[in-house]
Amino acid sequence: MFTGFNFYDDEGALMVTVKEYLGGLKLYKQIVVPYGPVYYLYNWVVRTLSGTPVTHDVVRMSSLIPMLLTAVLSAWIVFRFTDSLVLASATHLLTFLTLSSFFHNEPGHPQELCILLLVCLLACGTAISKPSQRLLGLILLGALTAALFLIKVNIGAFAFLAAALALLSHSPVTRRSRFAFNAVAAACVVLPAVLMHAHLGEESARLYAGFVTISMIAVLLVLFAMARTGQLSSRDYWIAIVSFASTFVGVTLVMKAQGVVLNRMLHALVLDSVGTFVKQRSWYFPLPLQPKWMIWVVGGLAAAGFFSWHIKRNARAEYTLLYVKLALAILTVGLFFFEPRFLRSRPCLFRSRSGLSPSCLLFLSSCSRFVG
Repeated sequence: MFTGFNFYDDEGALMVTVKEYLGGLKLYKQIVVPYGPVYYLYNWVVRTLSGTPVTHDVVRMSSLIPMLLTAVLSAWIVFRFTDSLVLASATHLLTFLTLSSFFHNEPGHPQELCILLLVCLLACGTAISKPSQRLLGLILLGALTAALFLIKVNIGAFAFLAAALALLSHSPVTRRSRFAFNAVAAACVVLPAVLMHAHLGEESARLYAGFVTISMIAVLLVLFAMARTGQLSSRDYWIAIVSFASTFVGVTLVMKAQGVVLNRMLHALVLDSVGTFVKQRSWYFPLPLQPKWMIWVVGGLAAAGFFSWHIKRNARAEYTLLYVKLALAILTVGLFFFEPRFLRSRPCLFRSRSGLSPSCLLFLSSCSRFVG
Protein backbone atom coordinates (compact mmCIF):
# COMPACT_ATOMS: atom_id res chain seq x y z
CA MET A 1 0.00 0.00 0.00
CA PHE A 2 2.88 2.38 0.73
CA THR A 3 4.86 1.63 -2.43
CA GLY A 4 2.32 1.46 -5.28
CA PHE A 5 0.73 4.17 -7.42
CA ASN A 6 -1.94 3.79 -10.11
CA PHE A 7 -1.96 5.81 -13.29
CA TYR A 8 -5.60 6.94 -12.95
CA ASP A 9 -4.88 8.39 -9.46
CA ASP A 10 -8.29 8.20 -7.82
CA GLU A 11 -6.37 8.46 -4.57
CA GLY A 12 -5.08 11.96 -5.34
CA ALA A 13 -8.40 13.14 -6.79
CA LEU A 14 -10.29 12.14 -3.64
CA MET A 15 -7.60 13.57 -1.36
CA VAL A 16 -8.02 16.95 -3.08
CA THR A 17 -11.78 16.97 -2.45
CA VAL A 18 -11.34 15.90 1.20
CA LYS A 19 -8.72 18.58 1.76
CA GLU A 20 -10.97 21.22 0.20
CA TYR A 21 -13.89 20.12 2.36
CA LEU A 22 -11.82 20.26 5.53
CA GLY A 23 -10.61 23.69 4.40
CA GLY A 24 -14.15 25.06 4.44
CA LEU A 25 -15.32 24.76 0.84
CA LYS A 26 -18.93 23.71 0.29
CA LEU A 27 -19.81 20.32 -1.12
CA TYR A 28 -21.70 20.12 -4.42
CA LYS A 29 -21.22 23.86 -4.96
CA GLN A 30 -17.50 24.62 -4.73
CA ILE A 31 -16.55 20.91 -4.69
CA VAL A 32 -18.13 18.86 -7.48
CA VAL A 33 -18.15 15.18 -6.39
CA PRO A 34 -20.42 12.19 -7.07
CA TYR A 35 -20.09 10.77 -3.54
CA GLY A 36 -22.32 11.37 -0.57
CA PRO A 37 -21.70 13.54 2.50
CA VAL A 38 -21.19 10.62 4.91
CA TYR A 39 -17.82 9.88 3.28
CA TYR A 40 -16.64 13.44 3.97
CA LEU A 41 -18.06 13.46 7.49
CA TYR A 42 -16.18 10.22 8.14
CA ASN A 43 -12.93 11.80 6.94
CA TRP A 44 -13.60 14.87 9.08
CA VAL A 45 -14.05 12.67 12.16
CA VAL A 46 -10.89 10.63 11.47
CA ARG A 47 -8.73 13.68 10.72
CA THR A 48 -10.11 15.58 13.75
CA LEU A 49 -9.68 12.74 16.24
CA SER A 50 -6.21 11.82 15.00
CA GLY A 51 -5.06 15.41 14.44
CA THR A 52 -3.40 14.40 11.17
CA PRO A 53 -3.23 16.22 7.81
CA VAL A 54 -4.40 14.89 4.46
CA THR A 55 -1.23 13.36 3.03
CA HIS A 56 -0.53 10.18 1.10
CA ASP A 57 1.12 8.48 4.06
CA VAL A 58 -1.70 9.41 6.45
CA VAL A 59 -4.48 8.41 4.02
CA ARG A 60 -2.84 5.06 3.31
CA MET A 61 -2.34 4.40 7.01
CA SER A 62 -5.98 5.33 7.65
CA SER A 63 -7.08 2.75 5.05
CA LEU A 64 -5.92 0.07 7.45
CA ILE A 65 -8.76 1.01 9.84
CA PRO A 66 -11.69 -0.21 7.69
CA MET A 67 -9.63 -3.12 6.35
CA LEU A 68 -8.80 -4.50 9.80
CA LEU A 69 -12.28 -3.83 11.22
CA THR A 70 -13.92 -5.58 8.26
CA ALA A 71 -11.78 -8.69 8.76
CA VAL A 72 -12.53 -8.79 12.49
CA LEU A 73 -16.29 -8.30 11.99
CA SER A 74 -16.40 -11.02 9.33
CA ALA A 75 -14.69 -13.43 11.71
CA TRP A 76 -17.13 -12.47 14.49
CA ILE A 77 -20.16 -13.12 12.26
CA VAL A 78 -18.86 -16.58 11.31
CA PHE A 79 -18.10 -17.33 14.96
CA ARG A 80 -21.65 -16.35 15.93
CA PHE A 81 -23.06 -18.68 13.26
CA THR A 82 -20.75 -21.66 13.80
CA ASP A 83 -19.27 -21.24 17.29
CA SER A 84 -15.99 -22.41 15.72
CA LEU A 85 -12.74 -20.56 16.33
CA VAL A 86 -11.15 -22.46 13.45
CA LEU A 87 -13.69 -21.25 10.89
CA ALA A 88 -13.64 -17.73 12.36
CA SER A 89 -9.83 -17.59 12.16
CA ALA A 90 -9.89 -18.85 8.57
CA THR A 91 -12.49 -16.20 7.72
CA HIS A 92 -10.37 -13.51 9.32
CA LEU A 93 -7.30 -14.52 7.32
CA LEU A 94 -9.10 -14.91 3.98
CA THR A 95 -10.99 -11.63 4.39
CA PHE A 96 -7.81 -9.75 5.22
CA LEU A 97 -5.95 -11.22 2.23
CA THR A 98 -8.87 -10.47 -0.10
CA LEU A 99 -9.17 -6.86 1.04
CA SER A 100 -5.43 -6.25 0.95
CA SER A 101 -5.38 -7.40 -2.68
CA PHE A 102 -7.27 -4.28 -3.83
CA PHE A 103 -7.27 -1.76 -0.96
CA HIS A 104 -3.78 -0.68 -2.03
CA ASN A 105 -5.04 0.33 -5.49
CA GLU A 106 -7.16 3.26 -4.29
CA PRO A 107 -6.38 4.16 -0.65
CA GLY A 108 -8.96 6.47 0.87
CA HIS A 109 -11.68 5.55 -1.64
CA PRO A 110 -15.32 5.53 -0.41
CA GLN A 111 -15.51 1.82 -1.25
CA GLU A 112 -13.46 1.11 1.90
CA LEU A 113 -16.13 2.65 4.11
CA CYS A 114 -18.90 0.99 2.07
CA ILE A 115 -17.37 -2.47 2.57
CA LEU A 116 -17.08 -1.91 6.31
CA LEU A 117 -20.67 -0.69 6.61
CA LEU A 118 -21.98 -3.61 4.52
CA VAL A 119 -20.30 -6.09 6.88
CA CYS A 120 -21.74 -4.15 9.82
CA LEU A 121 -25.15 -4.49 8.16
CA LEU A 122 -24.72 -8.27 8.16
CA ALA A 123 -23.67 -8.13 11.80
CA CYS A 124 -26.97 -6.38 12.57
CA GLY A 125 -28.79 -9.52 11.48
CA THR A 126 -26.94 -11.63 14.01
CA ALA A 127 -27.68 -9.04 16.69
CA ILE A 128 -31.41 -8.88 15.86
CA SER A 129 -31.66 -12.66 16.26
CA LYS A 130 -30.96 -12.25 20.00
CA PRO A 131 -33.82 -10.62 21.96
CA SER A 132 -31.40 -8.78 24.25
CA GLN A 133 -29.68 -7.11 21.26
CA ARG A 134 -32.68 -6.70 18.98
CA LEU A 135 -33.26 -2.99 19.67
CA LEU A 136 -29.63 -2.06 18.98
CA GLY A 137 -29.57 -4.23 15.86
CA LEU A 138 -32.73 -2.65 14.43
CA ILE A 139 -31.45 0.88 15.08
CA LEU A 140 -28.13 0.11 13.41
CA LEU A 141 -29.90 -1.63 10.52
CA GLY A 142 -31.77 1.55 9.63
CA ALA A 143 -28.86 3.90 10.32
CA LEU A 144 -26.29 1.91 8.32
CA THR A 145 -28.65 1.57 5.36
CA ALA A 146 -29.15 5.34 5.31
CA ALA A 147 -25.39 5.90 5.64
CA LEU A 148 -24.69 3.64 2.66
CA PHE A 149 -27.35 5.47 0.68
CA LEU A 150 -25.57 8.77 1.50
CA ILE A 151 -22.18 7.48 0.33
CA LYS A 152 -23.03 5.71 -2.94
CA VAL A 153 -26.64 5.69 -4.04
CA ASN A 154 -26.41 2.43 -6.01
CA ILE A 155 -24.99 0.51 -3.03
CA GLY A 156 -27.51 2.16 -0.75
CA ALA A 157 -30.41 1.10 -2.98
CA PHE A 158 -29.37 -2.55 -2.96
CA ALA A 159 -28.68 -2.42 0.79
CA PHE A 160 -32.17 -0.99 1.31
CA LEU A 161 -33.74 -3.81 -0.72
CA ALA A 162 -31.69 -6.43 1.15
CA ALA A 163 -32.70 -5.02 4.55
CA ALA A 164 -36.34 -4.86 3.45
CA LEU A 165 -36.27 -8.50 2.28
CA ALA A 166 -34.68 -9.59 5.54
CA LEU A 167 -37.30 -7.81 7.64
CA LEU A 168 -40.29 -8.86 5.53
CA SER A 169 -39.18 -12.50 5.49
CA HIS A 170 -39.57 -12.52 9.29
CA SER A 171 -42.92 -10.76 9.35
CA PRO A 172 -46.36 -12.26 10.00
CA VAL A 173 -48.17 -13.21 6.79
CA THR A 174 -50.72 -10.53 5.94
CA ARG A 175 -51.99 -9.11 2.68
CA ARG A 176 -49.90 -5.97 3.15
CA SER A 177 -46.67 -7.79 4.07
CA ARG A 178 -47.13 -10.26 1.20
CA PHE A 179 -47.59 -7.39 -1.29
CA ALA A 180 -44.55 -5.54 0.08
CA PHE A 181 -42.41 -8.68 -0.05
CA ASN A 182 -43.41 -9.39 -3.67
CA ALA A 183 -42.77 -5.75 -4.66
CA VAL A 184 -39.28 -5.74 -3.13
CA ALA A 185 -38.50 -9.11 -4.71
CA ALA A 186 -39.55 -7.80 -8.14
CA ALA A 187 -37.37 -4.71 -7.69
CA CYS A 188 -34.38 -6.89 -6.80
CA VAL A 189 -34.80 -8.90 -10.01
CA VAL A 190 -35.39 -5.94 -12.33
CA LEU A 191 -32.92 -3.41 -10.92
CA PRO A 192 -29.64 -4.94 -12.28
CA ALA A 193 -30.95 -4.81 -15.87
CA VAL A 194 -32.28 -1.28 -15.34
CA LEU A 195 -28.95 0.00 -14.06
CA MET A 196 -26.95 -1.74 -16.81
CA HIS A 197 -29.32 -1.28 -19.76
CA ALA A 198 -27.08 1.28 -21.47
CA HIS A 199 -24.26 -1.29 -21.54
CA LEU A 200 -26.26 -4.44 -22.31
CA GLY A 201 -24.85 -4.44 -25.82
CA GLU A 202 -21.49 -5.45 -24.34
CA GLU A 203 -20.88 -9.05 -23.35
CA SER A 204 -19.27 -8.25 -19.98
CA ALA A 205 -22.24 -6.10 -18.94
CA ARG A 206 -24.73 -8.77 -20.02
CA LEU A 207 -22.86 -11.44 -18.09
CA TYR A 208 -22.65 -9.26 -14.98
CA ALA A 209 -26.36 -8.39 -15.06
CA GLY A 210 -27.19 -12.04 -15.73
CA PHE A 211 -25.05 -13.29 -12.84
CA VAL A 212 -26.60 -10.86 -10.38
CA THR A 213 -30.16 -11.48 -11.59
CA ILE A 214 -29.90 -15.28 -11.53
CA SER A 215 -28.27 -15.20 -8.09
CA MET A 216 -31.08 -13.00 -6.81
CA ILE A 217 -33.70 -15.36 -8.25
CA ALA A 218 -31.97 -18.24 -6.44
CA VAL A 219 -32.17 -16.35 -3.15
CA LEU A 220 -35.82 -15.49 -3.72
CA LEU A 221 -36.71 -19.11 -4.50
CA VAL A 222 -35.52 -20.13 -1.06
CA LEU A 223 -37.16 -17.16 0.65
CA PHE A 224 -40.51 -17.86 -1.02
CA ALA A 225 -40.32 -21.54 -0.08
CA MET A 226 -39.37 -21.07 3.55
CA ALA A 227 -42.09 -20.53 6.10
CA ARG A 228 -42.57 -17.00 7.38
CA THR A 229 -41.55 -17.15 11.02
CA GLY A 230 -43.24 -13.95 12.14
CA GLN A 231 -40.61 -13.24 14.78
CA LEU A 232 -40.64 -9.47 14.21
CA SER A 233 -43.51 -7.21 15.15
CA SER A 234 -44.75 -3.98 13.61
CA ARG A 235 -42.92 -2.12 16.38
CA ASP A 236 -39.62 -3.59 15.19
CA TYR A 237 -40.27 -2.37 11.65
CA TRP A 238 -41.04 1.11 12.87
CA ILE A 239 -37.80 1.19 14.85
CA ALA A 240 -35.79 0.41 11.70
CA ILE A 241 -37.79 2.89 9.59
CA VAL A 242 -37.44 5.71 12.13
CA SER A 243 -33.72 5.00 12.47
CA PHE A 244 -33.30 5.17 8.68
CA ALA A 245 -35.29 8.40 8.42
CA SER A 246 -33.56 10.01 11.41
CA THR A 247 -30.10 9.28 10.03
CA PHE A 248 -31.06 10.56 6.59
CA VAL A 249 -32.64 13.74 7.95
CA GLY A 250 -29.82 14.31 10.47
CA VAL A 251 -27.07 14.16 7.83
CA THR A 252 -29.14 16.39 5.53
CA LEU A 253 -29.56 18.99 8.28
CA VAL A 254 -25.81 18.95 8.97
CA MET A 255 -25.16 19.58 5.26
CA LYS A 256 -27.77 22.35 5.30
CA ALA A 257 -26.06 23.97 8.28
CA GLN A 258 -22.75 23.84 6.39
CA GLY A 259 -24.30 25.80 3.53
CA VAL A 260 -24.88 22.93 1.13
CA VAL A 261 -27.70 23.48 -1.38
CA LEU A 262 -29.88 20.39 -1.07
CA ASN A 263 -31.08 20.57 -4.66
CA ARG A 264 -27.48 20.41 -5.86
CA MET A 265 -26.79 17.48 -3.55
CA LEU A 266 -29.79 15.66 -5.05
CA HIS A 267 -28.48 16.29 -8.56
CA ALA A 268 -24.92 15.22 -7.67
CA LEU A 269 -25.91 12.02 -5.88
CA VAL A 270 -28.94 10.82 -7.86
CA LEU A 271 -29.95 12.70 -10.99
CA ASP A 272 -26.49 13.28 -12.46
CA SER A 273 -25.47 9.72 -11.64
CA VAL A 274 -28.58 8.34 -13.37
CA GLY A 275 -27.87 10.47 -16.42
CA THR A 276 -24.18 9.50 -16.54
CA PHE A 277 -24.18 5.83 -15.59
CA VAL A 278 -27.68 4.62 -16.51
CA LYS A 279 -28.71 6.62 -19.58
CA GLN A 280 -25.28 7.19 -21.14
CA ARG A 281 -22.56 4.72 -22.16
CA SER A 282 -20.01 5.99 -19.66
CA TRP A 283 -16.54 4.49 -19.29
CA TYR A 284 -16.06 1.73 -16.75
CA PHE A 285 -13.77 -1.14 -15.80
CA PRO A 286 -15.38 -4.38 -17.10
CA LEU A 287 -15.17 -7.33 -14.74
CA PRO A 288 -13.12 -10.26 -16.09
CA LEU A 289 -16.18 -12.47 -16.52
CA GLN A 290 -16.32 -15.53 -18.76
CA PRO A 291 -19.40 -17.29 -20.20
CA LYS A 292 -18.34 -20.61 -18.68
CA TRP A 293 -18.93 -19.14 -15.22
CA MET A 294 -22.63 -19.22 -16.05
CA ILE A 295 -22.50 -22.97 -15.34
CA TRP A 296 -21.78 -22.29 -11.70
CA VAL A 297 -24.47 -19.62 -11.45
CA VAL A 298 -27.08 -21.86 -13.07
CA GLY A 299 -25.91 -24.68 -10.79
CA GLY A 300 -26.59 -22.47 -7.80
CA LEU A 301 -30.03 -21.67 -9.20
CA ALA A 302 -30.74 -25.38 -9.65
CA ALA A 303 -29.61 -26.10 -6.09
CA ALA A 304 -31.88 -23.35 -4.79
CA GLY A 305 -34.77 -24.74 -6.85
CA PHE A 306 -34.22 -28.23 -5.49
CA PHE A 307 -33.96 -26.91 -1.93
CA SER A 308 -37.18 -24.91 -2.27
CA TRP A 309 -38.96 -27.89 -3.86
CA HIS A 310 -37.72 -30.08 -1.01
CA ILE A 311 -39.09 -27.60 1.52
CA LYS A 312 -42.48 -27.57 -0.22
CA ARG A 313 -42.49 -31.35 -0.45
CA ASN A 314 -41.82 -31.59 3.28
CA ALA A 315 -44.56 -29.06 3.88
CA ARG A 316 -46.95 -31.18 1.80
CA ALA A 317 -45.88 -34.26 3.76
CA GLU A 318 -46.46 -32.42 7.01
CA TYR A 319 -49.92 -31.34 5.87
CA THR A 320 -50.71 -34.93 4.81
CA LEU A 321 -49.51 -36.17 8.19
CA LEU A 322 -51.62 -33.50 9.86
CA TYR A 323 -54.76 -34.70 8.02
CA VAL A 324 -54.02 -38.32 8.96
CA LYS A 325 -53.59 -37.33 12.59
CA LEU A 326 -56.84 -35.37 12.48
CA ALA A 327 -58.68 -38.38 11.02
CA LEU A 328 -57.24 -40.67 13.70
CA ALA A 329 -58.21 -38.19 16.40
CA ILE A 330 -61.80 -38.15 15.14
CA LEU A 331 -61.76 -41.96 14.95
CA THR A 332 -60.43 -42.15 18.52
CA VAL A 333 -63.20 -39.91 19.80
CA GLY A 334 -65.72 -42.04 17.92
CA LEU A 335 -64.33 -45.20 19.49
CA PHE A 336 -64.66 -43.76 22.96
CA PHE A 337 -68.29 -42.86 22.52
CA PHE A 338 -69.50 -45.36 19.94
CA GLU A 339 -67.74 -48.70 20.10
CA PRO A 340 -68.00 -50.46 16.71
CA ARG A 341 -69.92 -53.78 16.45
CA PHE A 342 -66.86 -55.79 15.33
CA LEU A 343 -65.12 -54.89 18.60
CA ARG A 344 -68.20 -55.08 20.78
CA SER A 345 -69.40 -58.47 19.53
CA ARG A 346 -66.15 -60.33 20.15
CA PRO A 347 -66.04 -62.20 23.45
CA CYS A 348 -63.43 -61.14 25.94
CA LEU A 349 -62.57 -62.13 29.48
CA PHE A 350 -62.80 -58.66 30.86
CA ARG A 351 -63.69 -55.13 29.88
CA SER A 352 -62.24 -51.86 31.02
CA ARG A 353 -63.93 -49.43 33.35
CA SER A 354 -64.85 -47.33 30.35
CA GLY A 355 -66.70 -50.31 28.88
CA LEU A 356 -64.24 -50.75 26.00
CA SER A 357 -62.82 -54.11 25.07
CA PRO A 358 -59.05 -54.77 25.39
CA SER A 359 -58.68 -54.91 21.59
CA CYS A 360 -60.25 -51.47 21.34
CA LEU A 361 -57.95 -50.09 24.02
CA LEU A 362 -54.93 -51.57 22.27
CA PHE A 363 -55.98 -49.89 19.04
CA LEU A 364 -56.53 -46.57 20.79
CA SER A 365 -53.19 -46.82 22.54
CA SER A 366 -51.36 -47.31 19.24
CA CYS A 367 -53.33 -44.47 17.65
CA SER A 368 -52.60 -42.09 20.52
CA ARG A 369 -48.86 -42.40 19.96
CA PHE A 370 -49.25 -41.57 16.27
CA VAL A 371 -51.67 -38.73 16.93
CA GLY A 372 -49.38 -37.36 19.60
